[in-house]
Amino acid sequence: MGLFGMGQTAGPILGTVIGGYLTEYLSLAYGLLHECGPGVLCITLVLLVLPNGRDEVQWALDLAGIFTMGVFLVSLLVALSRGHVRAGMRRLFSGSSWWQG
Repeated sequence: MGLFGMGQTAGPILGTVIGGYLTEYLSLAYGLLHECGPGVLCITLVLLVLPNGRDEVQWALDLAGIFTMGVFLVSLLVALSRGHVRAGMRRLFSGSSWWQG
């Protein structure tokens, strides 16, 4: 598990270092271009390894789920952006001791 975690951590670290080096000493185009090699390799492996068949299952559109997810996301956005003003919770965000009443 430790080796797996080390691999998960090493990717973003090495990518940032290599990309920064290429951007600093060559140009931004090389910093962005170094991602093309692994991308082409992954697409090639997907086309070779995955089967080329499709299931004949028809999936229905979940309109109730889409509606309730939209209501939830809009409510969450309003609560996060304006909730502290409307609920009278200014003390929570102003740094005072909100737990003491």
